[in-house]
Amino acid sequence: MSGKGPSRCKVWRLEQTLRTKEEWERPARTLELVIDWTGTGSDARLILPLRVSVKAWWALRAGFLRDTAADEPAWLVALSANGGLIRAWLRPPGAALSCAPGDGRVQAVLVRRLEFPEWPRLKIADQISSGALGVVPGGSATVLVDATGRVRRYQTWPRPITGALSLRGRGEVAWNGSLGTRPDGQKPYLMWRSSPEARVELVELPFRPARGVWWRGRVYMNCLPAGPCEGGVGSWAPGEPPILRWPHLALQGLLIGEDGLRLEPYFPDEHRNIGRLRAAGAGAWTWTPGAPSIRRTLGSLGAASASVSNGRWTATAYPQADTILLTSADDGRSRRLECYFPTRLAWAGESLVVYAADPDLLLFEGLAPLLDEELQ
Repeated sequence: MSGKGPSRCKVWRLEQTLRTKEEWERPARTLELVIDWTGTGSDARLILPLRVSVKAWWALRAGFLRDTAADEPAWLVALSANGGLIRAWLRPPGAALSCAPGDGRVQAVLVRRLEFPEWPRLKIADQISSGALGVVPGGSATVLVDATGRVRRYQTWPRPITGALSLRGRGEVAWNGSLGTRPDGQKPYLMWRSSPEARVELVELPFRPARGVWWRGRVYMNCLPAGPCEGGVGSWAPGEPPILRWPHLALQGLLIGEDGLRLEPYFPDEHRNIGRLRAAGAGAWTWTPGAPSIRRTLGSLGAASASVSNGRWTATAYPQADTILLTSADDGRSRRLECYFPTRLAWAGESLVVYAADPDLLLFEGLAPLLDEELQ
């Protein structure tokens, strides 16, 4: 990796602005409720001002789909055709209405918050054929979430874990990245088993793994800060020692792309956690083992944190843009799914499971068929 790219991290810290908890809680959002009536030879419109908290605003808009080019549009929330066409929108003041005249489709998907008393603070770790693979940080088991939101135990590990990953035909791994915050403390570790019945191998790690991807026969993990290290990219393969690269890079995700492994940065907050500033226009990098890294510029959505595909649709999470970008494998068309601070996701059948705004686990039920219908 070139010397210029990593130095950008220090500049980011000076540029960042964060959304605080107080801003999230206070009633600081002004909206308009627009009610239109269209009948034979006459029309009428009523506009009512509303003031809601940011939390309520996101409760209203979560699950809405919109065009990728639109920003802060109006949302069609009600429709009636008895004795004339009546439509109701919620919108930021003055925003253009989201549907053309005569278009009565409500572009939204059912979203449910999943809560499991036995599995509190369940996080998405990976996507496998059986559903969304999840972990409870500090627990010792992985679980599977299906398309209807039901959960079942998957595998049990001999030590507490904070993350997990399927190596497809090479078995499963799980790790603990909450350790290693102090040089004299217990070291982070990774556990690997080649099959459910195989003996578990324990590997001590020189880095704190957060999440990972299985790519070209190796596990690559974006890492948490530790001591002077901002994070970096840790990697490991069965039978090989772990390696840490670029410890000065703060990364919120690693994405597998056609051109290599995409390193997605973030602006750390005062606690070295992921901040709220959208890194639009900032530098990022794409890397292939054995070749120099390639610098690229982030788009208007900023940096991504995760990307998964069900074969028909690829879902990519952009936390700071409060967006999940859904791209068709058939023609490349995209839709934006509204979701506050999505960080992890996985397809479970026709539904999308999302870990968002810690500790919310959300199920966008039946999302894939709705997207397929829009393409017809």
